[in-house]
Amino acid sequence: MKKAPLVELDGRGLRYFPEGGALSSDLSRQLASTESTLVLHEPVRGPSEVAEPLRTSLERNPLMPNRLSLIDPPEMHTSPAFAQGTIVPAGRTIYVGGQNGIDSSGRLSDGIEAQTVQALKNVLAVLAAAQSRPEHVAKLTIYVTSGVDVRQAFAASARVWGSQRTAITVLIVAGLALPNALIEVEAVALIP
Repeated sequence: MKKAPLVELDGRGLRYFPEGGALSSDLSRQLASTESTLVLHEPVRGPSEVAEPLRTSLERNPLMPNRLSLIDPPEMHTSPAFAQGTIVPAGRTIYVGGQNGIDSSGRLSDGIEAQTVQALKNVLAVLAAAQSRPEHVAKLTIYVTSGVDVRQAFAASARVWGSQRTAITVLIVAGLALPNALIEVEAVALIP
């Protein structure tokens, strides 16, 4: 039985195997660990019929690995501060656990503005440790205790986070696990 041709696209480019065949286990492991790998197992007639259209469509695709796409449907209000949704390409992801306004010495900052700044600095530190950055964040979830003026938290967040938009959920809660904490921030980010 003749094997179907095989086309592989990975970080090294597009390769065509006219005799087809199964991938070796070593190659399968190597490809599985490569974030930007696309393996096609569809029968093809020849490299010229598949390679160029495939390469061209991938180069134009805004959802390539390592790139987030913000979604702001035209029938919804567009905010300069956040996106309505985020499309994250398949790849490695970091989930940053809830960060409060605690500095490296374990001291909780005073007030909502200082706690917001420190909580976001902590998120940035976790992202950096995972080799990610704010532009790779797909979503922030922010918990603020009842009675706090969220406008002060938003103003403080702009000083640390800048104008980087992402999907955001803000919840007003009765309290947080850490006594006297006024804010807690979680993040989900792509690791490029």
